[in-house]
Amino acid sequence: MKKKLDIPKDFWKDFKDRKDFDDFFSELFKEGINQMLKAEMTDHPGYEKYSKEGDNSGNSRNGDYTKTLKTNLGEITVNVPRDRRRRV
Repeated sequence: MKKKLDIPKDFWKDFKDRKDFDDFFSELFKEGINQMLKAEMTDHPGYEKYSKEGDNSGNSRNGDYTKTLKTNLGEITVNVPRDRRRRV
């Protein structure tokens, strides 16, 4: 999926050096991974978090755990949601 970037020109002024730039994109990537994992956990059991549809379904959400990933942006730590059946 390719999206057109519509970034204001003054956005780039916030970066003082390459480290600031790399740190920003590392956090952006981390947040993107976390949001995709949350979306998958909503799709996988078939109900929204805190929904009554999940009561007595046999496969409730069961918190999350952290996992460190090695990426081309460096190591990032993400929160991996899990369910009772440990399938995601």
